Amino acid sequence: MLDANASYDEGGNILTGDKCIWYLCTNEKVGYIFLKTQAYAYEIKWGLGQSNHKTIKKFIEILQQENLIDDKQYAILIREISIAKTLGDMYEIPNYLATIQEGKKWIPKITPTKRKMQLMVSDVTGKLEETGYKVIGADEYGRVNDT
Repeated sequence: MLDANASYDEGGNILTGDKCIWYLCTNEKVGYIFLKTQAYAYEIKWGLGQSNHKTIKKFIEILQQENLIDDKQYAILIREISIAKTLGDMYEIPNYLATIQEGKKWIPKITPTKRKMQLMVSDVTGKLEETGYKVIGADEYGRVNDT
């Protein structure tokens, strides 16, 4: 996926090198990917705060399985997904870019935004379970629904 060009330093200068796939793996929004081939229709969804590298990797694996990308493209995308995994939070992308551009080693951390999202999801999940709903994560949903 192409550079997003959506990251800026504290002075408002653009930081180049951020990939769209990083945002897809690390945002806090609800998401949905749909792919229809001649043989199958694939649907991958995630809820608020559930975006992660595993979900996007699953989609990339489908693209490879359907021969829509070659081995070289697959390797590039998997490498970018592994970077997104270390970021964990899209708001860390500018810090990551600035750190690597300075030649320093990136040390991942959980940001206040990510922690806030995790706590909110946990709180809502707890309240739903208290009222009798069964709450399952995206990974379990995929296994149960064979997606």
